[in-house]
Amino acid sequence: MLKPTKTASHNFTKRSDCGDFQVYTHKQNALTLIYYPIKDTGVITSNITYKVGSVDERRGESGLAHMLEHMLFKPTKQDIKKGITSGSIMKFERESGATLNANTAYDRTTYYLAYPKKYLSHVLGLEAERMQGVMLDDKQFLPERGNVLSEFDMYNGDPYFALEVAMRAATFQSHAYDHEVIGFREDIEDYTTDKLQIFYDMYYQPNNATLMLIGDLSLEEALTQAEKKFGAKKNKVADIHRETAREPAITGPRTVTITRPGTTNILGLGFVYPAFPKHDWYTTYLAIKVLTDGPESIFHKKFVDTGLVSSIDSILFPTAHSNVGMIFARLADSIDHDKIKTLMLKERETIDHQQVTQLLKKEQIKVLTDKAFSRSTSLGVAAELTEYAACDALDEYANLQKNIERVTPTQVCEAIQTLLEPNTLTTGYYRSV
Repeated sequence: MLKPTKTASHNFTKRSDCGDFQVYTHKQNALTLIYYPIKDTGVITSNITYKVGSVDERRGESGLAHMLEHMLFKPTKQDIKKGITSGSIMKFERESGATLNANTAYDRTTYYLAYPKKYLSHVLGLEAERMQGVMLDDKQFLPERGNVLSEFDMYNGDPYFALEVAMRAATFQSHAYDHEVIGFREDIEDYTTDKLQIFYDMYYQPNNATLMLIGDLSLEEALTQAEKKFGAKKNKVADIHRETAREPAITGPRTVTITRPGTTNILGLGFVYPAFPKHDWYTTYLAIKVLTDGPESIFHKKFVDTGLVSSIDSILFPTAHSNVGMIFARLADSIDHDKIKTLMLKERETIDHQQVTQLLKKEQIKVLTDKAFSRSTSLGVAAELTEYAACDALDEYANLQKNIERVTPTQVCEAIQTLLEPNTLTTGYYRSV
């Protein structure tokens, strides 16, 4: 491995060595840099993750982080000067064949590009410019707000999405996980460029960003190019606003009902689970897989194979704070919601330790196999590291196998009892009329 140049070593200090990758911090602006070499591929993935998501949105501004993600593909001030009306990031995609995209979650927003290594300097220049240089004017904003409204309407037409939104709002009374990432339609309609600009200036700055350089490049190249493109960036805001409301303890069951025309009927069970990447998060993750993942799972055999429901699904996110997960059962014709709920809670009381032991071993092997495959590509590494970066837990990336393998059948059985405790459940009824 090459030693960093004098300029690079002067401006970045090594914060930690996480085995496969190293973490550096810029001395002046506190930009975090991850260097993760994957040699002899000819490809680099650059990923920049901002620690801002729906959890940072105030009342009346739900979905603002997601809206801003859309805007970062619009022209920058430099693009306007050069006459690049479509935005240089999109121009680069068309001309180079690079893979690029972005996504917003509860705790972070991330932008990634995968490209031949010869484009490293150019790509980092593009990312540095759109960190603080995107034009937020009505000409660019109003059509894109229309696109986001159409996106919302598409999602909201999905019974599962509609039920998730209602259950999330019923579960959280204070914490900002109380709304979906895309936000509420009424808030989207009320967005303005002024609101966007304030949000942009607050969260899109070096000390709130983690730049990942993954792939076929040397440490010297990583540090030197990061310094060249981002070293002069300033932090516009001294104190980044964070929503700090603590969620009150759940003191009883909660219920929501959605009624719409149609033929779909869904039962949802919502449960609160620990933050990522605590041990209890991994236990919950594997417990839900044992219950709902595939034809061998407990609920699939009990309810799908017997014809009581047509499908079993679940959602669980790696988030920085305790969040709500959900199990969804799509009911067969003429089957009552409460009948399935009663049977699910009865199954909880009679959980078979031997069956859990067998299923857990399979799920542990499956998770580790899938992760090993994902970690063989720079895009897969970037996607996974993003979640650890968002939760300030980069050192836990190397502990995945240990964290998965140390979950025991007894812990999974206990987790199932806790998660499906009737007095803490949020029950969702989607009824068609």
